[in-house]
Amino acid sequence: MKRRTCVLALSATALVPHFSRVARAQGAAASFPDRPIRWIVPYPPGGITDELARTFGEKLQEAWGQPVVVDNRAGGASNIGNQAVARSAPDGYTLLLAAPPLATNPALFGAKLGYDPARDLVPVSQLIWNPNAFMVRTESPFRSVGQLIAHAKANPGKISYGSAGIGTANHLGGELFKRAAGIDMTYVPYKGSAAVMQDLLAGTLDLASDNLATYVPQIRAGKVRALVVLGPSRISAVPDIPSMADAGFPGFDSTGWCGVSVPTGTPAVIVDKLSRELARIAALPDMKKRFEERGFTMVGGSPREFGALIERESKKLQPLIRELGIQPG
Repeated sequence: MKRRTCVLALSATALVPHFSRVARAQGAAASFPDRPIRWIVPYPPGGITDELARTFGEKLQEAWGQPVVVDNRAGGASNIGNQAVARSAPDGYTLLLAAPPLATNPALFGAKLGYDPARDLVPVSQLIWNPNAFMVRTESPFRSVGQLIAHAKANPGKISYGSAGIGTANHLGGELFKRAAGIDMTYVPYKGSAAVMQDLLAGTLDLASDNLATYVPQIRAGKVRALVVLGPSRISAVPDIPSMADAGFPGFDSTGWCGVSVPTGTPAVIVDKLSRELARIAALPDMKKRFEERGFTMVGGSPREFGALIERESKKLQPLIRELGIQPG
């Protein structure tokens, strides 16, 4: 009897540190945030990633009464900003505007990356889908993706397609499409969507594989024609554009995305609190109107859902990058 009492006492004593950690985490979550939050965007000001951080940040500030400071850390194919967050204190006060390079950069940079997205960052919430599409200028002879495929098969390598950068989701979407359709096209790399659109409108580039939202104003103005959305569904902002499923490629998906990640070690209660608030903001009517009328789709997913997306994209795109021998530009 005495031995059993002793064992129980030792067990209870061993549990004390565990309950202390839980209590501290719960206390931190209850008071979070009690100081300014820094939101690192690994891209220059002015793009969709910057806009997302600023608009969601304003809503977080309204809800929580603490400043949300956007810090643009552009460069290195997003690695400068990503690494800054990965090395930050895991307390919920440093957020990352997470984008597809988290899934592709390990294959593009290998040992030179300096951080491991899967090990050093924790997913919080997916904010939006950022659809990609194939665009041509209105004078182009291609009026459907079927015509594009037929011409490419009859003229291997003669169609030029461009994207906003080597190894980007737009570039890889084009390579995945080539495989799915059994065609060959010549890839032309650019630095940014503005340069792609400029050459497309000038007629020196046959096809743009790019973020759809960037081209919606040109599509509505009749200067650009979108042949297909590189994903399984049509987009409400431009519902006449067929999806890949409509074009006869069910299961094909090369849709872009943006979300939020934090450093590994951030207490789960804080991750969940952030995730719930971001999901609430994503569902607000004014937020949906602001972004969905331009071609994006609001999400507001859970940490588990966002983590599954990043893992899925990594398994799909990293082997492709390695097989094709794609090197960062």
